[in-house]
Amino acid sequence: MSHVDFRVAADPSTPADVLAALAETATGAVLRALACNPSTPHDVLQRLWETHPECVLENPILTLWEFTSAGSLPELIGMRALLALFNRVRGAGEALPRHVFDAWTIVQLARTGADRRDANVFAHLPFEKDFRVRYAMVQHPARRGLFDFFHRHAPDHVWEMFAADPSPEVRLEFANLLRSAMRHAPPARLAIYSSALRILARDDREELQMHLANCRFLPADLVERFSRSPHPGIRSALAAAAFAPIEVRRALAMDADEEVRRSLAKVSEDAGIQALLVGDSSAEVRRFLAENAALTGGVLGLFRHDDAPEVVQAVFLHAKAGTDLRVEILSKTGSGVHEVLLDMVNALTPAFYRRIKSVVSPDVLARLGEANGLRREILEDLACDTRPEVRFAVARRLVKTSHPANREQNAALLNSFAMDADPRIRECVCRDPRLGKQATAFLFSDPDPRVRKKTLCAVLDSLVRCRNTRRAAAYRKTAMEKAALVVTLATDPDHLVRFAIASCHEAPPEALRVLGKDPEAFIRDAVRAHAPRPSGRH
Repeated sequence: MSHVDFRVAADPSTPADVLAALAETATGAVLRALACNPSTPHDVLQRLWETHPECVLENPILTLWEFTSAGSLPELIGMRALLALFNRVRGAGEALPRHVFDAWTIVQLARTGADRRDANVFAHLPFEKDFRVRYAMVQHPARRGLFDFFHRHAPDHVWEMFAADPSPEVRLEFANLLRSAMRHAPPARLAIYSSALRILARDDREELQMHLANCRFLPADLVERFSRSPHPGIRSALAAAAFAPIEVRRALAMDADEEVRRSLAKVSEDAGIQALLVGDSSAEVRRFLAENAALTGGVLGLFRHDDAPEVVQAVFLHAKAGTDLRVEILSKTGSGVHEVLLDMVNALTPAFYRRIKSVVSPDVLARLGEANGLRREILEDLACDTRPEVRFAVARRLVKTSHPANREQNAALLNSFAMDADPRIRECVCRDPRLGKQATAFLFSDPDPRVRKKTLCAVLDSLVRCRNTRRAAAYRKTAMEKAALVVTLATDPDHLVRFAIASCHEAPPEALRVLGKDPEAFIRDAVRAHAPRPSGRH
């Protein structure tokens, strides 16, 4: 630091432009001198509010500058300097200038100070008579996750003051803050933490005590007291906290209220408590227990396979349920439980599928075949199933699927279904454009007239689509490939098949010549209704 710079910065006779230039490079004591100099330009003082507010507060020009425009001070100096000014006025026992510190500004001081983790918010703001200020001080950290800031910087007397606050709303919100911050309490603050909890426990409101029952490091005397509370909600909150001594948790596991046992079943990590709850009389309790991620494979094996379906389903879907347990469940339970397979399609492995295939009902296998996300090996096995309803379900899924990643595999399965023994399956796939020439020819000679007619209509529709495009070459190629097949159906024994050819404008001339001599008059009339049309686009 240059002594010359310091003297220049502290001298009120120094020109304002010199002081402004000095502020650009000054540090330390020079900046503090600038903050106290009444000749320092206002824009420089505004910047110094953020770095040296305590020095700016000593500036004699402040009384003329800070109160000249009502309500403008917060915008001029910022919240950090405003908080310093607030603490200085309160510390001196002076009345706050209300045109600067209105009720809303003080609430904003509490919130902004917490956001910036400024410990100065705990100097005087907790003593404000307006409960909205105190409420903001305990509500804001809970909503913004500033637990660590509060635990580390709030003085002990502030904890006790909030715990004994005259406003019920402040006490309730403070209890919520302690509950939300249960994982953030530094060990060094456990004494004041326990003291605040005991003070809050004097408030007998159930909602507040439910917050306390969830607090980490709850003193043993309060744990015992809450475990004997007449309110089920408080006992449930204590059970959900999962930190009570084993004796208390055993008592809660046999509590007369089902809500308490449900809360314990959700979070219990003790195998002994879990084993007790497996035999609970309530199916809801057993279901919540079966959904508990902390369960081990040994406890999962204790559940009865004839339990309520929702319980058995939860056991089956548990992440720690092994293959042997799942196979055993499927082999000993009804189809209602089998349907849980549909919830784990993406995780179904071929090895597990092979083990359960023989014990799963055909209806469930059929629904499995219609599901998306099956492994290729499983889908191919279902497509070869001896039961037609299973193959039909796979065929319906394939007809709806055109994902390019599986196009070749799906087309191969569709072509195999075109020669399936079940007419429903052949009828399902006969209109699919992915069918090859051999499969299409096979379907044109299908013994079922419905299959022949649908296949024919699909071919004729493709000709219509080609004609109504600019692809004349594609139309001629398709017409040449399909014409021979269409002609073969011109003498089909089913009159509806023959009429479908006769009434289509894309029917080959060879087929129309045959149908012009058809024994059915309405078919001959349909042929005569044709107008000559050139090949290609209209």
